[in-house]
Amino acid sequence: MRRLIVTVLLLCWTTHAHAATVAELAEAHWPVGIELPDELIKGWKHEKRLRGRTKADVLVWTPPEAGQLRALFLIPNNTDSKNIGQHEAIRDVCAEHEVGIVYLRAFDGSIIERSDPPEQAEATFAAVLDLVAEATGIAEVRHAPWITLGKSSRGRFPFRTTWWFPGRVIASISYHGETPTWPMADWSKVGDENVLHLAINGLTEWDGTWYRHVRPGLLNYQNHTGWLCHQLVLYGVGHGNYIDQHGSPGWGQKVPGRHISCTRVWSYIGAFIDRAMRLRVPTDSYPTDGPTTLQPVDRASGWLLHPRAPEE
Repeated sequence: MRRLIVTVLLLCWTTHAHAATVAELAEAHWPVGIELPDELIKGWKHEKRLRGRTKADVLVWTPPEAGQLRALFLIPNNTDSKNIGQHEAIRDVCAEHEVGIVYLRAFDGSIIERSDPPEQAEATFAAVLDLVAEATGIAEVRHAPWITLGKSSRGRFPFRTTWWFPGRVIASISYHGETPTWPMADWSKVGDENVLHLAINGLTEWDGTWYRHVRPGLLNYQNHTGWLCHQLVLYGVGHGNYIDQHGSPGWGQKVPGRHISCTRVWSYIGAFIDRAMRLRVPTDSYPTDGPTTLQPVDRASGWLLHPRAPEE
């Protein structure tokens, strides 16, 4: 009996000690899968659940022909956020501009979204991206600037990341999520950076897009910061309930009549990423040994509707 107990304990230890390889954790459309180390996720809300599954904590895609990267598109987990990172039009744009896509399936909201101030954010982001750099063999991952997206309950991820890392965010995207709140938290480091922001909301979402998002949020950022914001309002759509949303019978089907397709909106995100990269990221160097100095955007080079135009 004593010998049997020792054998079982050794087997348990061996199983726990085995770390899944990048290849074992890879998934369709995501050639690199990463398991975060126990010491990094210690204390996270879903720590026990994370260790009870076989899926990757982080999934990564890089353009097939890219040996180096100029930027990263960071997407935390929420419903169809993973599918946004797989969308063909977005990947085409990312391939053209040498942008890697990092899907943060496990990234606790306490890191940046629910901490005031988010004192662990710098170390946590750096640790995760160091793992991505090692797994992909692409050194630029450690210093590359970011495009950030957050949906619904992860809607604070894009703009609070900008508050803490304003010099590193090229552009941010609120996809059926919380518009950047105003005023900013007193710990915000935002100066005069020309961060581009896209807010996407359904017409029937939040009980009124204009007074919940444009005022006081986006207009205050437009007037008091260097951010360049715009709002995309989707006719006939609520909180992401597209007729062809992922997981519905309409997924992948032709969208009839005046209905708005989620994949068309995702293609718009691709166009936004394309413009953001062209405006803000220099093409004469790579962030191999240090961060990229993002380019300023001339406010006079774009358009701004009169504040009362939609009301009139």
